Amino acid sequence: MIINSGLSYINSPGNPFKQVSSGKSTEKQSSGSVSNVSSDDASAVATVDLSQRSQQVQSENVSASNTRIQDSQKAMELVDMTQAQMIAQNSTALLAQANASKQSILQLLSQ
Repeated sequence: MIINSGLSYINSPGNPFKQVSSGKSTEKQSSGSVSNVSSDDASAVATVDLSQRSQQVQSENVSASNTRIQDSQKAMELVDMTQAQMIAQNSTALLAQANASKQSILQLLSQ
């Protein structure tokens, strides 16, 4: 067995493990793994947060669109109602004029 800078080398020909780490090296590797996992977790959290914000904005946009559609539908109903009222008023005025002219002719004939 040869010891070189904290690492043990096992030189047996049938051993599949040529290098065994000492405690310090394992600690560095594990802290590197933890930081990689932490950065992966932070990245995943950031992605989820971004996705959540995007969905909230999308929901607000859909809600605003629905409100605009409802407002335009109400405006169209108001236009239709106003048009129907105008037609009814014109019809009443024309009918009153027609009746007035017949009555004036009858009055002229009755004199």
